[in-house]
Amino acid sequence: FMAGTGGGVVIIVHGVLTLPAGNTFLVPSTQTFQLAEPGPYVVWHDFQTTIKGKVFNKPSELPDQTTITLTHNGREIPTARLWSSTITSGQHRKVSIARYHIEEPGAYSLTVEGLDEPRVFTFSRPIFKPLFQAILSGVFLILFGWLGASVWVAVVLILRSRAGDA
Repeated sequence: FMAGTGGGVVIIVHGVLTLPAGNTFLVPSTQTFQLAEPGPYVVWHDFQTTIKGKVFNKPSELPDQTTITLTHNGREIPTARLWSSTITSGQHRKVSIARYHIEEPGAYSLTVEGLDEPRVFTFSRPIFKPLFQAILSGVFLILFGWLGASVWVAVVLILRSRAGDA
C-alpha cells in the first residue's frame, strides 16, 4: 500500500518537475533556437509574468497586427493545428498562441513583429503529453499498490482463518 502510494506520488512529482521549461524572451524580436529533436513545439504568450525583474501584466490577446513567423534554412514553417490552452502557476499566466511541427533538427528563427510594446513569449515543447503520462503512470501505480495491498491482506486473512479452523 505505502510503496504504491509513495511511488505513484514520486512519479507524478517527478513528471511535473521535469516538464519542458522552454526559452523565454522579450518580443518584438527575432530569436534563434537550436532544436535537437523533431516533433511539436509551442509558442506561448506569457501575459502575466516577471522577467529580468520587470513585471508584465498584459491582456492575453495580442494586437491584430501581430505576426509570428518560424523559419528554417530560409523556409517558413507552417503553423499546425492548435488547441489553445492557458497555464497558471502562482502569479504567472501564459496562453498558447502557435504550434509548429518540426521535421528535422537544426537552427530555427522565430520572428515576432507588430507589437507596440514589449511582451514576453516562450518557445517550448508541449507540456500536456508528458504531464498526462506522469499523472496516468502515478495513478496507475497508486491503484496497483492499493490493489496489491488489498489482495495481500485478503490472502493473509484467509490463511489465518483456515489455520484457525484446523
